[in-house]
Amino acid sequence: QILGFMVACEVWRINKLKDPSYMPGDSGLGQGPGRWNPFGFNYTPEEYREKQLQEIKHCRLAMLGIVGLAAKSSGAGDVGVLQQVGESFSSPEYTSLAGFYFPEGI
Repeated sequence: QILGFMVACEVWRINKLKDPSYMPGDSGLGQGPGRWNPFGFNYTPEEYREKQLQEIKHCRLAMLGIVGLAAKSSGAGDVGVLQQVGESFSSPEYTSLAGFYFPEGI
């Protein structure tokens, strides 16, 4: 199955290279005629460039987050990343000593 998928991808790539209107790096996704647009977005060229920039910024932030998780887990010894992230969402012990903050019924 994997080999069949790889062969299909290579056949698709070679057929794209034979097309005279093909630009290197163009996968056929995005905005424009004949492009894959399942949600029917119709951005102006400025809006489309802004969306591309937003996507790049979000990807960079995600990469920084993964690097931060890897760095945190590398110095923690036997504690894994998931255990450390889980502890971030638990309440510390001193909150139980102060009592419940919200009154009943809210």
